Amino acid sequence: MTYAAGHPASTIVKDVDLTVREGESVAIMGRSGSGKSSLLKLGGGLLQPTAGSVSVAGTRIDDLGEKARALVRRGPVGFIFQGLNLIGNLSVTDNLDVAGHIRGRRYTTAEKTAALEAVGMAAMGSRLVEDLSGGEAQRVAIARSLMSKPTIVFADEPTGALDSTNAANVTSLFKDVVTTGSAVVVATHDPVVAATTSRVVFLSDGRIVGELSSPSAEEIARRVIAL
Repeated sequence: MTYAAGHPASTIVKDVDLTVREGESVAIMGRSGSGKSSLLKLGGGLLQPTAGSVSVAGTRIDDLGEKARALVRRGPVGFIFQGLNLIGNLSVTDNLDVAGHIRGRRYTTAEKTAALEAVGMAAMGSRLVEDLSGGEAQRVAIARSLMSKPTIVFADEPTGALDSTNAANVTSLFKDVVTTGSAVVVATHDPVVAATTSRVVFLSDGRIVGELSSPSAEEIARRVIAL
């Protein structure tokens, strides 16, 4: 899988061969500009590779049209964007309803309450997103993504705006997700977050340059420094 963009084109992800299995959590780590976010977008069908192929849940998605790829993102794929992509002038629960509408379903009050409780936001359902702190909005975005019970979740710096307590709650939530058989792929700069996953993949200049299985935060930090 390779992805190039820009004018003139520069290669951002190069010759990446990565398989994520059911029930697996994978952290993608590397310095800024190493291609972490682009790799997640390729996996979820938001970008199309210029070479190679991408398959999700047994379906090859790289040669699908935009409408067909959008259907994949509404089904087996869940995304937690670094930019959140929430609607600021709508309430927290309204944002969940919009996500449900896009996915072609109506969430019950109980489903929305449970999703917000899981991220510690149950008391904030009526608040406008624009009135939330960055960390609160981040937790809403996580709840929105996980409500559809996706086969695979791509999370781009999901704990970047969270304090240590809420970051730990989110990583615990991801552990619960993989116990259901779903997979989680997290792009992160935080060795503590990466250490909660079953595998860490290191990127440098768009290439995979190493992997560690069930490493400690200290091992991860040493590897990142060496990149």
